[in-house]
Amino acid sequence: MSRGRRAAGWAIFALDVKGHLTLDSLPPHSGMRLISKILWFLAFIAATFCWMVLFEHGFTMKGFSKGVREEWNSLMTLVSGPKKP
Repeated sequence: MSRGRRAAGWAIFALDVKGHLTLDSLPPHSGMRLISKILWFLAFIAATFCWMVLFEHGFTMKGFSKGVREEWNSLMTLVSGPKKP
């Protein structure tokens, strides 16, 4: 018999016979839940990027498109390093 915190009917952790902390089996749809969390995180990052560009470069289509190019290039330079001549 395992004792542990339960979430939606599934034990997150349990104590075995010797008193060691073990992980119980994951819920059957945990892979889909992880994919959903990752997609929501990416949507949040994209929305944050767009919101930042709108505030820094103006709420016009011209300012937004120019700002996306500038900010994307500066982000890629930050990630990959400056271009060598």
